[in-house]
Amino acid sequence: MPARVPSDQLQISIDPQFNYDSQLQDLRNDVKKIKQLAYAIEDERKLQGADINTLEEYMEKAQMMLKKASRRLTAVSKQSRSFLMLWVVLFGLGLFFVV
Repeated sequence: MPARVPSDQLQISIDPQFNYDSQLQDLRNDVKKIKQLAYAIEDERKLQGADINTLEEYMEKAQMMLKKASRRLTAVSKQSRSFLMLWVVLFGLGLFFVV
């Protein structure tokens, strides 16, 4: 029976056949892949951020154009109402003089 180890220590037995170099190389390769993935994610985030900023600018421009068009339509609407009223008055006067 093995000797008892105090509770604050850890005893590890490693197989002598274990290949440290191979495992270490595999870990390095995995770290490189994760690093490349992180860089790819960062690049994609930057591209999407730029696209979102461009879309926001286009939306602001479109909103300003819509406001401008709305003001023009309001002015045209007021003008057409007054023009229509002129035709109604002329028609009424014409009818009054004819009858």
